[in-house]
Amino acid sequence: LEIIWQFPGARSNVKSSYHAFLLSAMLNDPNNYIQVKARKLGCRKLAAVYDARNFSGIFKISMLPDKNRLYETYQMVLKEMQRIDETLVNESMMKVGMLNFQKEYNNIKASKDYIQWLTKYYVYNDETYFPTLKDSVFLLGERRMRKFVIEYIKQSPHITALMINESDRAALKIDSLMPELDIDVNNYV
Repeated sequence: LEIIWQFPGARSNVKSSYHAFLLSAMLNDPNNYIQVKARKLGCRKLAAVYDARNFSGIFKISMLPDKNRLYETYQMVLKEMQRIDETLVNESMMKVGMLNFQKEYNNIKASKDYIQWLTKYYVYNDETYFPTLKDSVFLLGERRMRKFVIEYIKQSPHITALMINESDRAALKIDSLMPELDIDVNNYV
C-alpha cells in the first residue's frame, strides 16, 4: 500500500527539497508515534522515501499492513499525516530526523552509488546540490518545516496505490471500497 504526494523537485524549489528529505528521515524513525501505531495495527513496514527529481519530486509512504487491518492502517496513516504539523514537527523530532538523515547520507557517500547520486543531482541543479545536502538539511528550522508540511501534505492531494492479489481482493471486497467525499465537493458527479 502506497500513499504518494507530488513535492517540489531539486530545481524548482531547492529549499523545499531539503525539507522533503528531512521529513522522510523523520517518518522513518522506528520510534516515532506513527511507526509505533502502525506496528500495533500489525503493519510490517512503514517507510517514507523522497525522490527529488528535477521540477517535481515524489514523496511516497510505503506500507505492508496486516491484510485484515488494511483500511484501518491506511486511514490511520492518512489521519496522522494530516496533523503531522501539530504532532511530529517539533525540535526534538527534527533533531532525530537530522541524525537519521546524516546516517542515510553517510551510507550513500560510502557506497559505490555515490557517483550516481552526484550525477543525478548535477543534472537537476548543479554540482553542489548533493555534496551540500547534509549541511543544508541541518540548517532547517521548525517554523519553515511546519509551513512546508502544511503546504505539501495537508493542502495537497495524494494518490493511493494498492498491490493486491486476486484472492485477497475478492475476500476483502476491495473493489467496492470508496472513500467518503469531503462536504466541500457538493454536487460533483
